[in-house]
Amino acid sequence: MLLKLLDLTTTSQALFRLDLLHSLFALKSSIEKNLITVAIDLLGLLTELLLCGIVGDELEVTLTVQQELLVRVSLLLGFLDGPLLTEHVLFLRDQFLLLFTLN
Repeated sequence: MLLKLLDLTTTSQALFRLDLLHSLFALKSSIEKNLITVAIDLLGLLTELLLCGIVGDELEVTLTVQQELLVRVSLLLGFLDGPLLTEHVLFLRDQFLLLFTLN
């Protein structure tokens, strides 16, 4: 009877240790899963920040090119429109002087 009781105590201690070990492995696995999820989320955020920076730089370059083109077109129109405006003003002045002279 004493031998059976000793075997039962030893067996229950071994079973308790196995159960504790299983719980520790389950806890470790859960922590690792959470750490992997957090690491993937952080990588996603870093990638998003990097891509937003690239898109922002591309937009800035595009706007700079468009601004340079707009300045060039404005200068060209200014150079071409100036003499034409002068011709229109002189033509209207000549018409007014002609009408004034005829009256």
